[in-house]
Amino acid sequence: MIVLWGLCALSLAQDEAPAPQNLFAATETRDLPNGLRVHRVPVPGSALSRTSLTVPVGRHHDPPDQAQTAHLLEHMLLSIDDGLTEQEFQGEIKDRGGGYNGFTADRVTHYYAELDGTHGLTGVDWLYRVIRPKTLSQEHLMTQRDPVLLELDAQRFTLWDHALNRVFDPPGLRPPGFWRLWFDLPYPWREEIQDPYRTVRNITPGSLQTFYDTWYSPGAMTLTIAGDFAAEDVWTRVDETWATLPARPITPQPFAPEIADHGHESTWFHFKPEVSYGRDLLFQDLDGDDVVVLLFLESWLRQRLQRMLRGGDEKATYSVRVNALHKGDAWDLEIECELDAARFDDAVATIEGQLEALSLGTLSDAEWAQERSELVLRTLTRNQLPEDITLRVYQELHRRDLFTAMPDLPARFGALDQAQVAAFLQQHRLPGREGLRLHRPFPLSPAVLGLLFGLVVAALWRRSLLRWRAPLEMARLRYVARVKTSASEKALVFGGLLGLIWVVSLARIAWFWGYWLWVATVDSYAWRLTADLVTIGLWTWAILALLARVPRKLLVFEHGVALKLLWVRAWWTPAAELVGARACSLRQARSEGPLLPLTWGRGVLVRRLRGRHWFLRVRDPDELVRVLAAMDRPQASLED
Repeated sequence: MIVLWGLCALSLAQDEAPAPQNLFAATETRDLPNGLRVHRVPVPGSALSRTSLTVPVGRHHDPPDQAQTAHLLEHMLLSIDDGLTEQEFQGEIKDRGGGYNGFTADRVTHYYAELDGTHGLTGVDWLYRVIRPKTLSQEHLMTQRDPVLLELDAQRFTLWDHALNRVFDPPGLRPPGFWRLWFDLPYPWREEIQDPYRTVRNITPGSLQTFYDTWYSPGAMTLTIAGDFAAEDVWTRVDETWATLPARPITPQPFAPEIADHGHESTWFHFKPEVSYGRDLLFQDLDGDDVVVLLFLESWLRQRLQRMLRGGDEKATYSVRVNALHKGDAWDLEIECELDAARFDDAVATIEGQLEALSLGTLSDAEWAQERSELVLRTLTRNQLPEDITLRVYQELHRRDLFTAMPDLPARFGALDQAQVAAFLQQHRLPGREGLRLHRPFPLSPAVLGLLFGLVVAALWRRSLLRWRAPLEMARLRYVARVKTSASEKALVFGGLLGLIWVVSLARIAWFWGYWLWVATVDSYAWRLTADLVTIGLWTWAILALLARVPRKLLVFEHGVALKLLWVRAWWTPAAELVGARACSLRQARSEGPLLPLTWGRGVLVRRLRGRHWFLRVRDPDELVRVLAAMDRPQASLED
């Protein structure tokens, strides 16, 4: 009976629970005279308050050869205020039990201060003092430089790092990243040498000040104040602090995306049991209303596909991730999930069917209304705290070129009908410019693949390098001359290996495009395996062909000579094809005809009737000449 009463009480409490607040609708937005946009978000009953500032500048705006400028400036601003030490300045938040932080993304820097409700307006003042103009001295720079380097795990470049980044992996030949590939947008982390240990030390107080003056314009920034505050108190405090920031011209963003004029489908393979599915729907030049529809699609597809693919007795996936990613005016609606290989075809048909239904508006009215109602409720419940609303502003709602005020997302979502969503997709979706990425399980185990690659290497080792003969008749061996290799010659061979690696690294961009355009576009493991085996084979052949030029011994038999090379049995020359031998210099040897120089300086020239002569260095050249002269050879060959 007690349990029954408890369940009844819980049910009544749930029935009487207040409806979630619509913080978007309650938000009051003002643009100050200096251009700063301020969102006041009342959160009645909240024990916490959060003040945040979003600045549209990030790592991609760093000056040349001064990477991490935006990041270092973030550290500097959060740690200094004129007349206070770092501990005193940050203690104003910590001593009140609050927290603060900042993070620098590719194109956005975000700051926040979080306190309990009774000290919430202190956060408004404190964050203003973080951002207001201040003197950036060399002393302050030195105190924050090392923490940034520690955060980045930066260390001084070694010789190998220089070789890797400037010779074997030059930025100009690195395969393009996603945003460069689809929107022709720069991505410095892939397209520049990342040496923060050096570039951070290139940053000066003057360059930081210039960066601040260029990008920290109030007219580009968005301030969000969320908590249980009286409106009058908030605006009074804003007028006393943030409104005093000096106005500055807004620097235009330097990135102009241009969507690719092609689509691409690629299939890769991995050692996992599931199939990784990735779909990219690309959009460009969207206005604020379009972005609201895109955010609706993001939430609708995540909710709908999660229910259809994970619900029921036969689950095709553990989770579905749908995210609307953007860099400037370039947008990517990304659908990702790991699918059960046995249910892959049905799951993909479900995803494609939902996209088609949205594009054509063919869902039933009841089904649409139910999904939309659940989506609106989910949007409300997931945006109930000051932290939730400030992070939503950071993600996309800070875009002042798209929104003049805080958009009421729940109301806007609730007012959308199928026709509006279908019209958006029909106008902006470009089916021929979409991406599909599949990672299928390898049909073969790693052990079998390793065996195949090993067989290819072994076959090339045994069969593809010059001449292979029957085993040498060692019983007829008369003399062994070890070929001497000087340190400079060993360095030459090592340099040749490095040069080969360098050539391959330079050809990597061609390999990427070839693989991306021709190999990965075919959904066939046999085709992929063939391409991999050919690639491994060519690489192996190139290495062995270089090492095959390294001589080890000259074996003199009764009926001929064999020049043993590194990793090759021998180049065989019968006695009838030997003309003679003499000690000479490399210059003198070149006058005798086509030559295979296996050393330089002074050595022994072994003349042959066919093919190139050999020129090599041995420990006792005169003895080798006498041994070769004493061989039984047909007189005709000697006279020739």
